[in-house]
Amino acid sequence: MLNFDKVDRIPLLGGFIVSGKHYRGITGVTRDVFFKDPAKYAIEAYHKLDVDGLILLRLPSEQEGHLEYRFMTKEGFESYKQRYHSPEDVLNYAESLPSPMKALKNFDSKSWRDDLVKNIIDMQKKLGDIVWLPTQWDVVHPTFELYNHFGYENYMQFLALYPDAADKLFGSSVEVKRRISSIIVEVYKELDMVPLVHVGTDICGKNGPVASPEFLRKHYFPHVRRSIEPLVEAGFKTVWHADGYVTPIIDDILDCGISGLQGFQWEYGVKLEDIVKKRTYNGEKLTIMAGSSVTVTLPFGTKEDVRKETEQIIDTAKDKCALFILPANDILPDTPVKNLIEAHRHAINYGSAVMK
Repeated sequence: MLNFDKVDRIPLLGGFIVSGKHYRGITGVTRDVFFKDPAKYAIEAYHKLDVDGLILLRLPSEQEGHLEYRFMTKEGFESYKQRYHSPEDVLNYAESLPSPMKALKNFDSKSWRDDLVKNIIDMQKKLGDIVWLPTQWDVVHPTFELYNHFGYENYMQFLALYPDAADKLFGSSVEVKRRISSIIVEVYKELDMVPLVHVGTDICGKNGPVASPEFLRKHYFPHVRRSIEPLVEAGFKTVWHADGYVTPIIDDILDCGISGLQGFQWEYGVKLEDIVKKRTYNGEKLTIMAGSSVTVTLPFGTKEDVRKETEQIIDTAKDKCALFILPANDILPDTPVKNLIEAHRHAINYGSAVMK
């Protein structure tokens, strides 16, 4: 699919199951049995769902409940209050950062490379014939969602008041991220990995980007472009995780050298039929990872709703892009197990039928 060759079905990816309820519902094991070896039964669940590749392996803790939703307590989320109380605190942090070259000098490339190789080899051994496609999100480019670190008000006011310092905040890590991108190219080739890298960082809410497109074009996207250039030059496909109403900045994302998008929230007006018409910076068809809505259809729809949405996605995108079926984001515990299973089952059946 990545090479636009003929395939026997639309490829199916996994990685966004976060709840032990779902893993147990798919495998049929009890809670006690599951928590004796969560990784084993989570992988077994993905085998039962017959996925072709896995981008993540989310494992719940034994303390199930609200922690299953985002793996963070209220106390953890508000821990920034102990360090940051104003946009000026964020400014002080940004101004304390090393230059890009100094940060690179302090970066232990060998250790990072060794850890990556070990992770890939260990995970692929555990997954068997499921292809390991580890997410690299903001590992290969500066992160934007630092509101989790500084607090929303502190961070957003900082971006508005001190754009040049924001540029330094994003730019300080650029040479390290660029080196990491180069290492990924080397390691993936060495281990014969699929040259597909899932990247991105949350920038958009339901009304569009949380910072203006003009700000992002001037102070953020140039650093993304610089960071991922080794991946782009090596011909790797990079797919950007795009939450919220991403439409206003899709072209900017693609101009960075990104190959495609994932994570669409149809309920906010994102239109797949428009996106699949777009092309990469060098004129290629996009690589798209799309699937059922995790905020509407999967948790609250019927099995028929799930089937209809799956068919609509496949009918809209097939032959117009390199299409992979993957839910938009984390599948939370309020999703019925039957809907989750149906989404995978129908994607396989319908995805096989349309490719004949």
